[in-house]
Amino acid sequence: MKIDNFSYILKGAALAICGVLIAFFPNVITWLFYIVGGIIIAGSVIAFLGSLTGGDTGFMFIGALIGAGIGIFIIYLPNIIMVNIPVIAGIVFGFIGIMRIMKACSDKTPHDKKTQNIVFAVILLVTALIFIMNPFKVSTAIRIIIGLVMIALSAFNFYVAYAISQRNQTIQPDIIDVTGHTVDDDKYLK
Repeated sequence: MKIDNFSYILKGAALAICGVLIAFFPNVITWLFYIVGGIIIAGSVIAFLGSLTGGDTGFMFIGALIGAGIGIFIIYLPNIIMVNIPVIAGIVFGFIGIMRIMKACSDKTPHDKKTQNIVFAVILLVTALIFIMNPFKVSTAIRIIIGLVMIALSAFNFYVAYAISQRNQTIQPDIIDVTGHTVDDDKYLK
């Protein structure tokens, strides 16, 4: 039985395009957010202006305000992600590092585990400081890493598609040759 490899090719192409855009062309993604947000704001304003000719302007005004708010949020979303996500991650890493130090200082922790907890806590605290002090560099590094991982997943999907193609070429078709064989129908009808 042959296996269809089109979905792997499609996933590989989508992952490759997204990975390259995320890793190497972040402004394209930012502009996509700007365009989508602008379209939502423009649609909200047009819907409100169109409702002025009708009689239900109060409901449409609220809808237009909500739509404009969503559009503005989408426009500022890249800035929020670029700064706030690394800072939030830094705070979480710092909190976990402090908890690890407290656990290491506890009398209930075995002596051999105290050193591991302290080393892990120090690594977490240093990571937290880096995330909080340099959110732009951290978000850039994370963006590039995510893009490269997506490109690697794309290559894997292309490899799977290639392997399926090679397998499909070696498989014999599921055809049974019945030429030269006749069956007596009267024997089976009784």
